[in-house]
Amino acid sequence: MGVHIEDVVLSGHKNTAACLAKLEKLQREYPDGGVIIAKVGMSNSLGPVLSSHCNWPVIGVPASCDKFPEDVWSSLRLPSKNPMATILSEKNAMHMTLNILAQVNPAAYVHVQHGMEQLDTGY
Repeated sequence: MGVHIEDVVLSGHKNTAACLAKLEKLQREYPDGGVIIAKVGMSNSLGPVLSSHCNWPVIGVPASCDKFPEDVWSSLRLPSKNPMATILSEKNAMHMTLNILAQVNPAAYVHVQHGMEQLDTGY
């Protein structure tokens, strides 16, 4: 659908410097921008940290909120000038990402639009 996915697995708490270095590398590789989905457990602070260091949209997905609902708070209560969305469903986070990218990516737009016209929620 004209979207490249980079799957990165790093610990935001245990290796923050590596996370920020990877973020800088991705920003250089994709100068037209992107969307970050930060799927994390426990404190969920990776999304807010990444959000404070880039201008790409960041979507936090608190992976452990089913078992530990209190984990979601670090994705909801954010410092000023630290915009980030929080979506509990990984699938909905992907849908939101496609909607964001569809604003500037014609292939993603066609994919999203086709799914809406077909009333197919599995796009």
